[in-house]
Amino acid sequence: MKILKRCALLVVGLALLTAGNTIQQGNVRLERAPYAGLANLRAKELRQQIVLAAAGDTIRVAAGLFNFGNTTLQFPPGVTIIGEGADQTTFLSIKDNRVGGPACAFEGPVSGTTTIRGVKFQHDFPLGNEGQCIGFGNGQGDKHPTLILEDFEVVGRVWPVYYWAKPGCTITLRRGTVRGAGTLLANFSSGGPNCYIDAYDLMLINDPTRVAAPGRGFQFPSSAFGVATGRTRAYRCIVEMTGDAGVCKVLRLASVFNPHVEGGPPIVELYDVHSKFIPNGAVSCFDLDNQVYTGRPYGSFLHRGGSGSAPDGSFTEATEHWPTEYDKKPPPP
Repeated sequence: MKILKRCALLVVGLALLTAGNTIQQGNVRLERAPYAGLANLRAKELRQQIVLAAAGDTIRVAAGLFNFGNTTLQFPPGVTIIGEGADQTTFLSIKDNRVGGPACAFEGPVSGTTTIRGVKFQHDFPLGNEGQCIGFGNGQGDKHPTLILEDFEVVGRVWPVYYWAKPGCTITLRRGTVRGAGTLLANFSSGGPNCYIDAYDLMLINDPTRVAAPGRGFQFPSSAFGVATGRTRAYRCIVEMTGDAGVCKVLRLASVFNPHVEGGPPIVELYDVHSKFIPNGAVSCFDLDNQVYTGRPYGSFLHRGGSGSAPDGSFTEATEHWPTEYDKKPPPP
């Protein structure tokens, strides 16, 4: 296996020593904005290494901020990327997800298995909530790719972890935190049932302050786990859902629904998952929401162990169908 070493302290021939966002050049200390200058140079050099990496390569990324700007970074197949820790190594994107299709800021591979460990991914597009931070959104699936995140943090807007691709992709999440304001693990594939998100030992936080443009991107409830087609499994996860009267007024632990695409009913499996709601103005808070279409529940839930939001620790089930934009469309054949 080839090891590609990465040094964030010497960038493109510039003799600049860094400490956080402080740059020291000789006896002069310069405070730099976190999205500017050195972070851009770091990302440019790192992007080149990632693009040139081949299956079996390991890229080690030093501590620091890497600003990839308004572009998509796609990870190559079979590569391992190791940062210094989610509190030390940050990949930042300000990609405008309103244009160019559903591609995420950070895209999984087109084939094989790519593993990323010890990195924080943050999507901070300032003008809207189309917050596909990391996942599959480019139509992959034919070659059954897998993206694995370990010891990580993802901070996005409406859809921090996002699956909108062909059937056959798998996202595996181990030991991390996901923060956003919408559907935190969004399994929204439009193609069929073989769409998988597996989550182990996560902290999932719905945070209304992650909303950039109230009124955009909130046609669905705010859910930790949202599935349209395919299957999401969660093991030993803690979920904290905070509401808001304006932007996160419907809270769910898990929500399954049919956005009128073919592919079979969605499935959510919860094993030792613990749910907590902080309404803070939210008008509807339930753990499980199996939305009804054409007079019948569409998806299915399985939960073993854990605790729901009811006073006795049971999982509450939604009694109303929260309308979405898809209610106006005819059901699929």
